[in-house]
Amino acid sequence: MMKRAFILLTALLVVVGAALIWLPLDGGGPVPSATSLATYGFAVWPEDTLEEGMAACRRGEAWRRDPQEIARRFATAVLQYPEPEVGDNKPVDNHVRYLINSLRMGGLSLGSVLDLRRYGDCWFVVGGIPREGDLGATIAFVQRPRARAYC
Repeated sequence: MMKRAFILLTALLVVVGAALIWLPLDGGGPVPSATSLATYGFAVWPEDTLEEGMAACRRGEAWRRDPQEIARRFATAVLQYPEPEVGDNKPVDNHVRYLINSLRMGGLSLGSVLDLRRYGDCWFVVGGIPREGDLGATIAFVQRPRARAYC
């Protein structure tokens, strides 16, 4: 009886230890399924493929884990907003939407809405609505055979 209890306890400790080693504490965001990738693509920025995105995430750069910083960098690098201001929404279920504003010449304030998703431990821009306010225009990933484009 004592031997059986010892074996069960040892097995339980091995399983718990393996779970703690292999699973991150907060679990991170779910990685998109093959169907989702084929239908919607991976992301718009900073990487646009699952393989590149997960490889970059493994490098452990702190800015990749901060959705506001991802939105700010996207607004600066891609939208070319000078000194963008990012809203203060909090992520819900590995998703967050931010309003990005930037002052331009003449005191005009331009804004865009960005959607971000967390895959693994890192955040990625997955879509948005540009500053012109045209509800028919979106920032999105478009996948065509052998070509990728942003529209």
